[in-house]
Amino acid sequence: MENTSGKFDLFWEKWPFRQRKQAAIQMWLSVVSREDEHKVFACLERFLASDQASRSIFGYADNWLANQHRDHWQGDWPPAAQQAPSKSRLEKMMEQV
Repeated sequence: MENTSGKFDLFWEKWPFRQRKQAAIQMWLSVVSREDEHKVFACLERFLASDQASRSIFGYADNWLANQHRDHWQGDWPPAAQQAPSKSRLEKMMEQV
């Protein structure tokens, strides 16, 4: 699938982590069609508004793109303000004691 729209650069500017750019480009070319670009950017905006980005849940754009493509760009993350703070690993361990 060829993608010549040049939208990857815009995606990369918004992506919060700067690792594995070449892998991200390859994944973009593999899974993002011109018809899906608006869905990708809407999904990215929801992701960036959630606490998932700040907690580095997906550090690599190529993994994020593959996962979101598989999920049809649904990216159903609630905004960070609506999410309950997650418990740390230590807090979870202490609850079991």
